[in-house]
Amino acid sequence: MLFDLRKNCGLLRGCVSMEAKEKGLQLHRLTPSLLEIYRCTEHREIRANCPSGVRVLLKTDSANLSLPVAFGRTARPVFAFSVFVDGVESTYSYEKEQLALTLDGSLHQVEIALPHLAECFVGELKADDGARVENVPRKDHAMLFIGDSIMQGMTVSRPSLAYADRLARLLESEYCNLSVAGATADQRLGSCALEYEWDRVILGFGVNDFNTSRPLEVYRKDMKGALLPLLSRKKAEVILLGPIPWAGRTEPNELGLHLDDYCEALRGLAAEFPQVRFIDGRTLLPDDPAYYVDGIHPNDAGAELLFRNLKGLFAD
Repeated sequence: MLFDLRKNCGLLRGCVSMEAKEKGLQLHRLTPSLLEIYRCTEHREIRANCPSGVRVLLKTDSANLSLPVAFGRTARPVFAFSVFVDGVESTYSYEKEQLALTLDGSLHQVEIALPHLAECFVGELKADDGARVENVPRKDHAMLFIGDSIMQGMTVSRPSLAYADRLARLLESEYCNLSVAGATADQRLGSCALEYEWDRVILGFGVNDFNTSRPLEVYRKDMKGALLPLLSRKKAEVILLGPIPWAGRTEPNELGLHLDDYCEALRGLAAEFPQVRFIDGRTLLPDDPAYYVDGIHPNDAGAELLFRNLKGLFAD
């Protein structure tokens, strides 16, 4: 049996629209208004098109499942999927542009997270003839992640290691990851976020603002402009996340500012709003190159430590 995801969109999570392309169906996590923001350069467009956090989720008793997936441009050449069977990460095969799973024929919940740093084009999901294929009920809570490359998951080796993915699983929440590598604070993002369903949002920028020498007053204005629309959702939890360390970086940017200055500016902004929670990213990872791929992006060990420290802040 074949399942066209355009007609079976209940099998998708973290996806808000889809587009038929020559290589297959492109699943978008960003709304058209957000995609327009990131079409300013090809670099940003590629990263915005990567299906970070997009998953196929179903219950099935099929002994075999397959999903054609072809790749396009890449933010990084990372092509791994993450596959969960009944919540446990499991093995899969990928050959000739086809992901394949072999199960035991009893009823299981299966989740397939698409590679998070490459453009992906999917075909029809295939199950055994006569097998049950059912939608999974949505969870009661939903999270939104709005940030840069670190929040998008660069450069972990598979989607399930991204801290956004792990935190949402920990909190048993639906989620969409709107983060785009290279992005700086932009006040338009707050209004765009209201197009999504969520009751907890994490907003975090700073590394790229520092690296491109954006004045603190501009950074703070754009962060506040993004924050204010989020606060209109009165019962939601709103979190501002400060940047993690840039390992080994001691020199200031062209304005003579350090990354700490951007983190402290965000702390000051959060203090203006009692309903906003501030998390200092410097407490999540040490300034130690051993935890980074390139001094900026956590490696798998860094992602693990970052998540463990973040997990402790949500223990209640």
